[in-house]
Amino acid sequence: MLQYVMWIQTVTLDRNPFCEEHMQKKILPLIILSYALYGVEPIDRATFLFDNDFFAKQDMYYTHGWGLQWSRSFDDHHWSQDFIETFEGWGVPQSYQAIGVTLAQQLYTPKDKKSYEVVPGDRPYAGWLFLGGSVAGYSLKRADIFTIALGVVGPSAKAEETQDFFHAWFKNDEASGWHNQLHDEPGFMLSYEQRRRHTFERLAYDSEADVITKLAGTLGNVHTNAEIAIDGRIGWNIPKDFGAISLHTATTAITLKKRTGLGFFLYGGVSSKAVLRNIFLDGNTDGNSHHVDKEWLTGSLRSGLGLSWDDMALTYGYHLTSKEFKTQPDNHEYGELRFDYLW
Repeated sequence: MLQYVMWIQTVTLDRNPFCEEHMQKKILPLIILSYALYGVEPIDRATFLFDNDFFAKQDMYYTHGWGLQWSRSFDDHHWSQDFIETFEGWGVPQSYQAIGVTLAQQLYTPKDKKSYEVVPGDRPYAGWLFLGGSVAGYSLKRADIFTIALGVVGPSAKAEETQDFFHAWFKNDEASGWHNQLHDEPGFMLSYEQRRRHTFERLAYDSEADVITKLAGTLGNVHTNAEIAIDGRIGWNIPKDFGAISLHTATTAITLKKRTGLGFFLYGGVSSKAVLRNIFLDGNTDGNSHHVDKEWLTGSLRSGLGLSWDDMALTYGYHLTSKEFKTQPDNHEYGELRFDYLW
């Protein structure tokens, strides 16, 4: 690209002996643009996620989750470029690529954890341990993310051991019914997300804001659903990315630019999901496990705040989710902590 810019500069100088002013007006912006598009170093990002309904003073349903993710953005000399180019006809951005790897675990329990026997109408015990990989093509305004997650549902996911560890740490009673959890089953999910980013700069008191919309679909024996969501952030020195990642899909984070100095922001969002399959409600695929009748349409609200200093950021969020199965008496709440480090 730089050779191309130098060629344009040479041709322009040869054809116009009075081109100094012309070069400043025409060529320098092109050089700046070339650096903006092709001169950016890759950005690595490590993220630790921790979900727990302890923050909402609850202990049931989606009760705990943790995840570790590494992602890399702005790397256009990678095998991911060949993968993304196959979707060029779909309108997937070709400007940049990103990759990510996630290791995560999730725990689900019924409301009544004192019963040794299965409680009819209450959610099954279940654990989900998985490894996810993502590839994304993106521009400054749009990102298309393709994700595959492979793992295991059942005792091999070690959910009971994880909950016992945290209950011992917080001195809570152990759950009595883990022997009724969903049995071992290999799990897989294929997910696609399209995110669009709309920015608003130079607001009151030098603040800034953005709005991120999401259309997503997931296919697999663990989850099969379609989702629509919108999130907004406002503050100072807010993250230059495509929004928060979730343990539910293992989608990779995409970082557009590193931050320097102190940053603070508030965020909020809403989403709606059409659910065709949720193994943690429908039970094992072979039908030989406890299950409940799920709700086909669910929604969630979320809000939180974030604080950053140079390459580090800490975010706390609160989630309110609607009833997920017919006999669920109340909505569910949980909190999340996320720590990011960029280099």
